[in-house]
Amino acid sequence: MISGTPKWLKKHLINSQILTFSKKSLKEHASVLILYTLLTSILTYPVVFNIRNHIPGDGDAFQWIRILWYMPVAIFNPGLTKLTHDYLIFYPDGIPASPFQSAFNQILSYILSSIMEIHVVYTILWLFSFIFGAYGAYLLVRYLTNDRTSSFIAGIVFAFSPYHFVHALGHFGATSIEWIPFCALYLMKMFKEGGVRNSFFAGIFFILVAMSDLQYMVFMGIFVMLLFTYEIYISLKEKKVNSKEI
Repeated sequence: MISGTPKWLKKHLINSQILTFSKKSLKEHASVLILYTLLTSILTYPVVFNIRNHIPGDGDAFQWIRILWYMPVAIFNPGLTKLTHDYLIFYPDGIPASPFQSAFNQILSYILSSIMEIHVVYTILWLFSFIFGAYGAYLLVRYLTNDRTSSFIAGIVFAFSPYHFVHALGHFGATSIEWIPFCALYLMKMFKEGGVRNSFFAGIFFILVAMSDLQYMVFMGIFVMLLFTYEIYISLKEKKVNSKEI
């Protein structure tokens, strides 16, 4: 827990009740999710309306659909091909394969593909990254500012940034930014408030970030180091002030 949180930041940080679900907060969160869903439908038009017969993007997007399809095929057919070596192309030699390029999406796509086509699953997960990326950023900024308007705008800026849209054209792992703000939120709560709950969710969301894209795991690792460095700096600063007062 960061004991030396600056006064200007303390004024704006609200307590952990932001994620409790009273009737009032449920209405707020539901409204925000609905609005972000509508915005996603509008700003990614016509993806939602062509979900059965088209996919967003081109080129690498088709490769990613094959990656989502390939993982369960390799796991359940070890005599046919391997997770680490794809024998289904360039037969008989095959090519080396990365088994879990985006494990979160690969596992979820396997579950969902039992009830819908793989290209539909791909598009749903693609849309999910926009909706929950925006919602996660909303929660993070809501925690920091306690201002709904600025939090909602922050969600739009984060989820519908040029960076996200460019990667959404085919870089499926890099498109999966949705867990980053959730991870940042609980890491900050863990450092500020402590507690098993905050530590648990910080760990869970860190794992989800890593399972979405490994480069984002590296980014979150840097974020953790910065938070830790900040805590050390504040502690040393407080000790210096206290020693002067004595």
